[in-house]
Amino acid sequence: MATVNLQQHKLGWIGIGRMGYAMAERLAKAGCDVSVWNRTRSKAEPLAAHGAKVVDSLTDLAACDIVFTMVSTGKDVKEVLFGANGVMAKGKAPRIVVDSTSISLEESAEIREKLAKQGVKFLAAPVSGNAKVIKAGKLTVVASGPRDAFDAVAPYMQAIGQGVSYVGDGELSRIAKICHNVMLGVVAQSLAEITVLAQQAGSNVEQRRFAAAGGAHHRHEFAGADHQRGVAHRRIRFRIRAARGKRAGDVVKRQCRHSGQRRIH
Repeated sequence: MATVNLQQHKLGWIGIGRMGYAMAERLAKAGCDVSVWNRTRSKAEPLAAHGAKVVDSLTDLAACDIVFTMVSTGKDVKEVLFGANGVMAKGKAPRIVVDSTSISLEESAEIREKLAKQGVKFLAAPVSGNAKVIKAGKLTVVASGPRDAFDAVAPYMQAIGQGVSYVGDGELSRIAKICHNVMLGVVAQSLAEITVLAQQAGSNVEQRRFAAAGGAHHRHEFAGADHQRGVAHRRIRFRIRAARGKRAGDVVKRQCRHSGQRRIH
């Protein structure tokens, strides 16, 4: 496999929260030429020890080839890019903007349209994981937007995490993230239902045994991610508390209807 030159592009990074710091830190440690900005400069300064440059102004990032944003809301993304003191406030712009903030489809499409008018390509790149997952190099990223932009950015995403997927144009990555969250919700709800059913039928089975069994079928979602497993267990506990008010017979009847079977009396 050909060696990738991670210094061929000048990178900019906006947002040094728990996730943003860990992601920018991996880029800096990988030897990337990365400049970082955060509203509170002191939070970004420790990255300088790993080779990152800490800038005072967002406009300092306009000369970068690729700018990543990892902030709190869609409003914040628009402010750091298009605001009075934003990246493009002085008329210059990067070639590509990559946003990993959790924002709505509508906000993402609006940002894409505004950037396109200035000749900037936009990748929507939501992530799954937390700071510990990032430090372990196991963050997953799903991206959508122009394919050539993804090809340029992919090596840097791979320096951050191990699972990087391209799903197509526009906001499809936001849809993929929603589907991922729905799947996790369905798994948690199902585990809660079967735990309550077994307990109300007289079984002394423990919730965590069911959680472990369910996790075995979805190991690709939880492998190496203690945070994800912890979240799954919390979701299951919440659903079990909510489900315990139901009678086991009601649960059985519903499951029989869903499976097309008749209950044997």
